[in-house]
Amino acid sequence: MRQCGQVVRHLKDALDFSYKISYSLYALYDFVERQLAKAMYEQKVERIQSAGKIMRDLEESFVQVAKQDASGPMMGNAQQVTACLLYTSPSPRD
Repeated sequence: MRQCGQVVRHLKDALDFSYKISYSLYALYDFVERQLAKAMYEQKVERIQSAGKIMRDLEESFVQVAKQDASGPMMGNAQQVTACLLYTSPSPRD
């Protein structure tokens, strides 16, 4: 679970605030990061599930936007990376 928190932290740190949407994404990532921290502290799987749903919904939104975007890649020779998907495990410590 710490690794997912680190991925979310990286996503927050990588935002470009010259775009308005970055402020909304920051708020979502911040909420997810806090949910993960609370899940570890409280040992509540529900918080992990909530954070995972937000990230899956966000991923689907990015996929839909990418289908409509014909502008081409912003960076050349960059790896295609799929962002963190949070999976529910039997224990929040996993």
